[in-house]
Amino acid sequence: MPRFEFEDPRFTLTNFIVIDNIFADNTVINLPDPDSTGTATTTFDLPSGTYEVILNASDETDGNSTVDVTIGNETFSLTLNNPNANAGILPTADAFRDITVTNSIFIPEGAQITINGQSNAQEFLRLDYIDFNLINEVPVAVDDTVSTGGNPDVTIDVLANDSDTEGDALTVTIDQQGGNGTAVVNQDGTITYTPVNVSVALIASPIK
Repeated sequence: MPRFEFEDPRFTLTNFIVIDNIFADNTVINLPDPDSTGTATTTFDLPSGTYEVILNASDETDGNSTVDVTIGNETFSLTLNNPNANAGILPTADAFRDITVTNSIFIPEGAQITINGQSNAQEFLRLDYIDFNLINEVPVAVDDTVSTGGNPDVTIDVLANDSDTEGDALTVTIDQQGGNGTAVVNQDGTITYTPVNVSVALIASPIK
C-alpha cells in the first residue's frame, strides 16, 4: 500500500512539528500547543485511480482533536474521540489507530492533499501517516443493439461505449449463444454474429 509519512519532505508543514516517537516508526508530526491549528500539504503523485484512504493518528483520552482531510475538492472531517481500549493520555502504541477517511474516492494524479488539524485540550494531534490503497472499480458496461434483415453477418463494437475508471483494458466473452445464429469474438474485441435465414436483432448486454 502506498504510504505517505507526514515527516517526509514531500509535505509542507505549517505549525506542525516533527518529533520522535518510538511507537510510530520513530517520528510523527504534532501541534506544539493546546487548542492550536496547523496544516500538512502535499501533491498526490500516484497514478489516477479510485483509492481507499486511511489516516493513522494517536487518539488519546485527554482531548478530542479534529482533522479535515481535503483531497482535491472534497473534504472529510474527523474527530479523535474514539480511543482504543488501552489508550491513555500518552502517545503510546495503544493510542495510535487507523482511521478510515473514505472507503472509495477517485483521485487524479497531481491532486492536492491537505490535512487541516486542530488540537484539543492536552491532545496535541499526533499524526503518523496516510495510506492510499488502490481499489479496482468494476468497469461500466452499456448495452448494445444491432439488427440484420437476413443472412449477412453483422459485426458490432461492443466495447466502444464501455469504460474503466482505472483505464484497464476491457475484454469480451460470450456467455451464451442465441438460438438463431452464432456469435464469435474477433481479435479486435468486436463481435460478429452470423444469423440463420431469419431477421434477428442482436442485443449484447454486460454481465452484472
